[in-house]
Amino acid sequence: MSEKPTDKSLERHPRDIRRQKEVQDALAVSEKRFRTILEAMHDPLYICSPEDKIEFVNKAMRDKIGRDAVGEICYRVMHGLEERCPWCAHDQVRGNEHVTYEITSPGDGRVYHITASPLDRGNGGISQLTIYRDITAKRELEKQRLQAKKLESVAILAGGLAHDFNNLLFTIMGNIDLAITEVDSDTRTFLNEAYKASKKAQKLTRSLITFSKGGDPVKGPGCIKELLADVSEKTLSDPGIDCRLDIPDTLYPVRFDYSQLYHALDNIMTNALESMDGKGKITVSAENVSLGYKTELPLSQGPYVKISVKDQGRGIPEENLPLIFDPYFSTKETGNQKGMGLGLATTYAVIAKHDGHIHAASEPGKGSEFAIYLPGDDQH
Repeated sequence: MSEKPTDKSLERHPRDIRRQKEVQDALAVSEKRFRTILEAMHDPLYICSPEDKIEFVNKAMRDKIGRDAVGEICYRVMHGLEERCPWCAHDQVRGNEHVTYEITSPGDGRVYHITASPLDRGNGGISQLTIYRDITAKRELEKQRLQAKKLESVAILAGGLAHDFNNLLFTIMGNIDLAITEVDSDTRTFLNEAYKASKKAQKLTRSLITFSKGGDPVKGPGCIKELLADVSEKTLSDPGIDCRLDIPDTLYPVRFDYSQLYHALDNIMTNALESMDGKGKITVSAENVSLGYKTELPLSQGPYVKISVKDQGRGIPEENLPLIFDPYFSTKETGNQKGMGLGLATTYAVIAKHDGHIHAASEPGKGSEFAIYLPGDDQH
């Protein structure tokens, strides 16, 4: 029997086999290098298939979500949703577009800058590479800068008016004081009311002066514990209020302007008191904290004293919370005692001039908590 002829055209040349092996090795090296780069990135990222299944997550993303999550549905893992995210760039990416946008995640409430890019799967399909950059701190810092600009605009107006108005009040109050000794009892009653109203107006001018350049604090060493006790005793003396103080003796030393900081704390505690309708518990506490370089607060790293005032009042609606430190913003009734709208704005200005920071957290019906950070000295 004769041998079956061999088709030489079907045989592969050793050089072709070697080249194919080199290409495969190069692809393997390239893929390994690509994964190494993705793993080393500080921003969390993942790759998902056209069917929204996660194919890869880097270390930063594993740390964020607490697991590997490969094979799971991306929108369930990332945002706790049961259907594709309304902001998803799925269609654009599958159309070979690069997309960037910002979201506030319903899962953790943080603000992310998202970059979504197409990745060719090599079989006609396109996967999606999604990179999450947490910009919550950046957006918070921008809000703080905007707040500072608002206060600066008020300062320009307030500075000139407040000093002149204060001088007029001094004259008015001096003359009322003299007139009280020269009139009958009925007239004295009216003059006393006028004098009380002038004192309130004088308090308002002090608030305005705090905004002005002339209101810069004269800082010196002081005891935060004593200051908090003094303000609490005066402001929270209402018989229906259960005032709790939790202030250790080991607080870092702080340099501050006693008069200004007293005024700022009085504003916060008064705000808490008015939200309580005369009954409930207000907790005033303080502690030492150390902020690192990764802090989300608009503060430098280092030691701080954190002061907290927590109430059980009505709380602040979510839509109003970003506005509470704005000059003349108020949801309270207007009148001699309420609705002036400068209290918390003044407090913000005082804390900022002490190189500190104040922020508020609140839930309607469950109360509010104001936190103040003041630079401390941990070397003593």
